[in-house]
Amino acid sequence: MSAPPEPADETRTSLMCTVFTRNGDYYVSFAVSSQTKASGLNGSQSRHRLYTYPLGSTTPTVIDLKGELRSLVSTDAGPAVVLSNGPEFTLAVYSGEGPTPTWTAPTSADGITGVGSAIMTELAPQLTLLDAATGKPLYSRCASDQAGFLAEVSDGFVTVRDDCGPDRQGTLVGYDTATKKEVFAIAPASGLYVPDDLSASADYLLILGNKRLVVIDRESGETVVTKSGDDFEKLNIQNAFVFADRLYLSTKTGGKSVVSLPSGTTESESWTVRPTAMLDGWTLVIRDNGDRELIRDQNGAYPGPWS
Repeated sequence: MSAPPEPADETRTSLMCTVFTRNGDYYVSFAVSSQTKASGLNGSQSRHRLYTYPLGSTTPTVIDLKGELRSLVSTDAGPAVVLSNGPEFTLAVYSGEGPTPTWTAPTSADGITGVGSAIMTELAPQLTLLDAATGKPLYSRCASDQAGFLAEVSDGFVTVRDDCGPDRQGTLVGYDTATKKEVFAIAPASGLYVPDDLSASADYLLILGNKRLVVIDRESGETVVTKSGDDFEKLNIQNAFVFADRLYLSTKTGGKSVVSLPSGTTESESWTVRPTAMLDGWTLVIRDNGDRELIRDQNGAYPGPWS
């Protein structure tokens, strides 16, 4: 879908785009800033608009935004924008088709992060998670120093929580935006723990870094696999990720294995086929040579192959 055309008397200065769903239908939103042409004694003016199209349509809903456009993200409730008016910054969410935002909240110039049904916004010294549909605060944490770490995973995020006090101890936490609850909290062995890599499936979250590997059940918050210290070093891990209820490992010496979760039993000692997405009864896989293929699921799950 192409961006909306420029009005004849305006020059586009910025363009942002996002896709979202509303009542099961897909929409595309373009946030556009433009500058009018100076004429006679009238100077040029900035204009900011939000164009929202049902996917495949060429007729948008157009909203004149009340402020300078700074950022645009997608949420399950609709497009969210950050607007500035002088030194003040406002988050506005448009979950309906009318010209008035469903709700607004103060934020900072650093922008926002859309996390499914929620939005992370910064207003020092706090980072606050807001319900995208209502604007209600759901979760808050310190926004300063190393606690700026935030990683999105499906239906949630992983972040570092601390109390902003003088004796701060960062704790790695996972928050589920669907259930609106913190599902796990991992205190660091020493100092602030920020992972090198994350991988998430619908059921499990893999955390890799700081010389340890942790797999967490996303529903219960319980740790089902943990390797650290000498045990982690012996694994010699190059890459690791989770898909559905399996853990995929590759080593620095070329070894590969598939581990069943939560039992931890080795299901295969080699793999060259990596599942990447679930598609309505099928699983999209990618082979080591780059070829992609659809494999039909069995009993609602990816059955392999791994090689």
